Amino acid sequence: MGELGNDEIVACFGLSLNVDCIEIGTFAIDPSIQNQGYGRELQNYAELYIAQNYPKILDLVMHVLDVRTELLAYYQRCGYQITGRKSEYPIEAEVGQPIVPIQLIEMKKILSV
Repeated sequence: MGELGNDEIVACFGLSLNVDCIEIGTFAIDPSIQNQGYGRELQNYAELYIAQNYPKILDLVMHVLDVRTELLAYYQRCGYQITGRKSEYPIEAEVGQPIVPIQLIEMKKILSV
């Protein structure tokens, strides 16, 4: 979770530990502070935290909506690669009903040893 100086929560991410990877999910930055480097700072923190606390896990995985082409490009610039795996949007998770058909694109990054 990210906070500004006034204890206002402006960012979050979730980590899910799997057998051979850690999934970064629920990554969100308040729109009013996007494009100011906070997201990259939080992402760097998450990757450093994983490297320090789970040294045997080298693979990071995230899923990005296929319609968010700017995010796919951003994460590619950050070292994530599109794996070619796709999954259906998780309507059963009660995270909203998309108004257009969408899929989740899996992206993977291998941490440096």
